[in-house]
Amino acid sequence: MKTSKHLGFSFLLIFIFFASHPSAANDSLLQWQPNTEPDLKGYNVYCGTQSRAYGPPISIGNTTEYLYANLQSGKTYFFAVTAVDKVGNESGYSSETYITIPEPDSTVVEPPIATSDDDITLSADAFKIKGDKFANLSWLGASSEYIDVYRNGSLVSDGAGIPNDGEYLHGPFNSGKPATYQVCTKGTSVCSNEITLSW
Repeated sequence: MKTSKHLGFSFLLIFIFFASHPSAANDSLLQWQPNTEPDLKGYNVYCGTQSRAYGPPISIGNTTEYLYANLQSGKTYFFAVTAVDKVGNESGYSSETYITIPEPDSTVVEPPIATSDDDITLSADAFKIKGDKFANLSWLGASSEYIDVYRNGSLVSDGAGIPNDGEYLHGPFNSGKPATYQVCTKGTSVCSNEITLSW
Protein backbone atom coordinates (compact mmCIF):
# COMPACT_ATOMS: atom_id res chain seq x y z
CA MET A 1 0.00 0.00 0.00
CA LYS A 2 1.19 3.45 -0.84
CA THR A 3 1.64 6.07 1.86
CA SER A 4 0.36 9.37 0.52
CA LYS A 5 1.41 12.86 1.46
CA HIS A 6 -0.93 15.36 3.06
CA LEU A 7 -2.38 17.14 0.05
CA GLY A 8 -4.03 20.46 -0.57
CA PHE A 9 -6.72 18.70 -2.60
CA SER A 10 -8.86 15.62 -2.22
CA PHE A 11 -9.22 12.76 -4.67
CA LEU A 12 -11.99 10.19 -4.35
CA LEU A 13 -11.72 7.72 -7.21
CA ILE A 14 -14.38 5.11 -6.72
CA PHE A 15 -15.39 3.40 -9.95
CA ILE A 16 -12.80 1.50 -11.96
CA PHE A 17 -13.64 -1.09 -14.56
CA PHE A 18 -12.06 -2.95 -17.44
CA ALA A 19 -13.31 -3.82 -20.89
CA SER A 20 -11.54 -5.75 -23.59
CA HIS A 21 -10.20 -3.70 -26.44
CA PRO A 22 -11.75 -4.76 -29.75
CA SER A 23 -8.42 -5.41 -31.46
CA ALA A 24 -6.90 -7.83 -28.94
CA ALA A 25 -8.21 -10.03 -26.14
CA ASN A 26 -5.22 -9.14 -23.98
CA ASP A 27 -5.74 -5.37 -24.16
CA SER A 28 -7.75 -3.82 -21.31
CA LEU A 29 -9.08 -0.32 -20.93
CA LEU A 30 -8.91 1.31 -17.51
CA GLN A 31 -11.43 4.11 -16.87
CA TRP A 32 -12.29 6.20 -13.82
CA GLN A 33 -14.30 9.15 -12.56
CA PRO A 34 -12.53 12.50 -13.06
CA ASN A 35 -11.06 14.46 -10.19
CA THR A 36 -12.79 17.85 -9.91
CA GLU A 37 -10.12 19.91 -8.15
CA PRO A 38 -9.22 23.11 -10.06
CA ASP A 39 -5.44 22.57 -9.71
CA LEU A 40 -5.47 19.07 -11.21
CA LYS A 41 -2.56 18.47 -13.59
CA GLY A 42 -3.17 14.83 -14.47
CA TYR A 43 -3.06 11.22 -13.31
CA ASN A 44 -0.58 8.44 -12.62
CA VAL A 45 -1.58 4.87 -13.41
CA TYR A 46 -0.08 1.94 -11.47
CA CYS A 47 0.03 -1.76 -12.38
CA GLY A 48 1.43 -4.85 -10.65
CA THR A 49 1.01 -8.61 -10.52
CA GLN A 50 0.45 -8.57 -6.74
CA SER A 51 -2.11 -6.65 -4.74
CA ARG A 52 -0.80 -3.22 -3.62
CA ALA A 53 2.66 -3.97 -5.05
CA TYR A 54 2.86 -1.80 -8.14
CA GLY A 55 5.59 -0.91 -10.59
CA PRO A 56 6.66 2.64 -11.46
CA PRO A 57 3.89 5.15 -12.17
CA ILE A 58 2.79 5.89 -15.72
CA SER A 59 2.06 9.61 -16.10
CA ILE A 60 -0.79 10.04 -18.57
CA GLY A 61 -1.81 13.69 -18.29
CA ASN A 62 -5.35 14.92 -17.75
CA THR A 63 -7.36 12.06 -19.23
CA THR A 64 -9.64 9.56 -17.47
CA GLU A 65 -8.72 6.38 -19.30
CA TYR A 66 -5.65 4.35 -20.17
CA LEU A 67 -5.28 1.33 -22.44
CA TYR A 68 -3.03 -1.48 -21.19
CA ALA A 69 -1.88 -3.48 -24.21
CA ASN A 70 -0.36 -6.95 -24.55
CA LEU A 71 -1.16 -8.26 -21.07
CA GLN A 72 0.23 -11.75 -20.55
CA SER A 73 -2.14 -14.72 -20.66
CA GLY A 74 -2.62 -16.62 -17.41
CA LYS A 75 -1.64 -13.69 -15.17
CA THR A 76 -3.64 -11.49 -12.82
CA TYR A 77 -2.96 -7.76 -12.93
CA PHE A 78 -3.82 -5.23 -10.21
CA PHE A 79 -4.39 -1.55 -10.98
CA ALA A 80 -4.80 1.77 -9.18
CA VAL A 81 -4.75 5.45 -10.12
CA THR A 82 -3.59 8.63 -8.36
CA ALA A 83 -4.21 12.32 -9.08
CA VAL A 84 -1.38 14.87 -9.35
CA ASP A 85 -1.76 18.62 -8.87
CA LYS A 86 0.11 21.39 -10.69
CA VAL A 87 2.90 21.60 -8.09
CA GLY A 88 3.53 17.84 -8.10
CA ASN A 89 1.57 16.70 -5.04
CA GLU A 90 0.16 13.20 -5.52
CA SER A 91 -2.97 11.77 -3.94
CA GLY A 92 -3.23 8.35 -2.33
CA TYR A 93 -4.11 5.33 -4.43
CA SER A 94 -7.65 4.88 -5.66
CA SER A 95 -9.52 1.71 -4.83
CA GLU A 96 -7.78 -1.25 -6.44
CA THR A 97 -9.22 -3.42 -9.18
CA TYR A 98 -7.84 -6.41 -11.02
CA ILE A 99 -8.18 -8.57 -14.11
CA THR A 100 -7.11 -12.14 -14.84
CA ILE A 101 -6.15 -12.78 -18.45
CA PRO A 102 -7.27 -16.28 -19.53
CA GLU A 103 -4.97 -18.82 -21.12
CA PRO A 104 -5.25 -18.97 -24.93
CA ASP A 105 -6.82 -22.45 -24.91
CA SER A 106 -9.42 -21.61 -22.25
CA THR A 107 -13.06 -21.06 -23.14
CA VAL A 108 -14.27 -17.54 -22.52
CA VAL A 109 -17.88 -16.75 -23.36
CA GLU A 110 -17.51 -13.03 -22.66
CA PRO A 111 -14.37 -10.85 -22.71
CA PRO A 112 -12.59 -10.72 -19.34
CA ILE A 113 -13.81 -7.85 -17.22
CA ALA A 114 -12.35 -6.92 -13.85
CA THR A 115 -14.74 -5.39 -11.36
CA SER A 116 -14.77 -4.36 -7.74
CA ASP A 117 -17.43 -6.00 -5.59
CA ASP A 118 -17.85 -2.79 -3.64
CA ASP A 119 -17.36 0.90 -4.26
CA ILE A 120 -16.29 2.10 -0.83
CA THR A 121 -16.16 5.80 0.00
CA LEU A 122 -14.23 6.77 3.13
CA SER A 123 -14.37 10.00 5.14
CA ALA A 124 -12.44 10.68 8.35
CA ASP A 125 -11.84 13.26 11.09
CA ALA A 126 -8.90 13.73 13.45
CA PHE A 127 -9.37 15.04 16.98
CA LYS A 128 -7.67 15.17 20.39
CA ILE A 129 -9.01 14.71 23.92
CA LYS A 130 -6.63 15.65 26.75
CA GLY A 131 -3.59 14.93 24.60
CA ASP A 132 -4.84 11.59 23.26
CA LYS A 133 -5.28 11.35 19.50
CA PHE A 134 -8.26 9.73 17.77
CA ALA A 135 -9.31 9.03 14.19
CA ASN A 136 -13.03 8.84 13.49
CA LEU A 137 -13.68 6.88 10.27
CA SER A 138 -16.97 6.56 8.40
CA TRP A 139 -17.65 4.82 5.10
CA LEU A 140 -20.32 3.79 2.62
CA GLY A 141 -20.45 0.95 0.11
CA ALA A 142 -18.87 -2.08 1.81
CA SER A 143 -21.12 -5.13 1.55
CA SER A 144 -19.27 -7.59 3.80
CA GLU A 145 -20.08 -8.36 7.45
CA TYR A 146 -16.65 -7.16 8.58
CA ILE A 147 -14.09 -4.73 7.16
CA ASP A 148 -10.33 -4.24 7.46
CA VAL A 149 -8.90 -0.88 8.49
CA TYR A 150 -5.36 0.07 7.44
CA ARG A 151 -3.25 2.78 9.07
CA ASN A 152 -0.12 3.73 7.13
CA GLY A 153 -0.36 0.47 5.21
CA SER A 154 -0.59 -1.73 8.32
CA LEU A 155 -3.71 -3.64 9.31
CA VAL A 156 -5.37 -2.35 12.46
CA SER A 157 -5.96 -5.38 14.69
CA ASP A 158 -9.30 -5.49 16.46
CA GLY A 159 -9.97 -9.02 17.70
CA ALA A 160 -12.28 -11.01 15.43
CA GLY A 161 -12.70 -8.09 13.06
CA ILE A 162 -14.27 -4.67 12.71
CA PRO A 163 -18.04 -4.81 12.07
CA ASN A 164 -19.22 -3.16 8.90
CA ASP A 165 -21.52 -0.68 10.64
CA GLY A 166 -20.22 2.36 8.72
CA GLU A 167 -18.19 3.90 11.53
CA TYR A 168 -15.03 3.13 13.49
CA LEU A 169 -13.13 5.10 16.15
CA HIS A 170 -9.39 4.38 16.18
CA GLY A 171 -7.49 5.44 19.27
CA PRO A 172 -6.38 6.66 21.63
CA PHE A 173 -2.73 6.82 20.55
CA ASN A 174 0.14 9.19 21.35
CA SER A 175 1.77 9.80 17.97
CA GLY A 176 0.90 13.14 16.46
CA LYS A 177 2.42 12.36 13.07
CA PRO A 178 0.14 12.36 10.00
CA ALA A 179 -1.42 8.96 9.32
CA THR A 180 -3.10 7.55 6.21
CA TYR A 181 -6.26 5.45 6.60
CA GLN A 182 -8.05 3.11 4.22
CA VAL A 183 -11.02 0.74 4.63
CA CYS A 184 -11.23 -2.57 2.71
CA THR A 185 -13.71 -5.39 2.39
CA LYS A 186 -12.34 -7.93 4.88
CA GLY A 187 -9.66 -10.22 3.45
CA THR A 188 -9.75 -8.64 -0.01
CA SER A 189 -8.09 -5.88 -2.02
CA VAL A 190 -11.42 -4.08 -2.55
CA CYS A 191 -10.65 -0.82 -0.78
CA SER A 192 -11.78 2.74 -0.32
CA ASN A 193 -9.92 5.92 -1.14
CA GLU A 194 -7.08 6.83 1.22
CA ILE A 195 -7.35 9.76 3.64
CA THR A 196 -4.39 11.35 5.45
CA LEU A 197 -5.14 12.87 8.87
CA SER A 198 -3.04 15.26 10.94
CA TRP A 199 -3.36 16.12 14.63
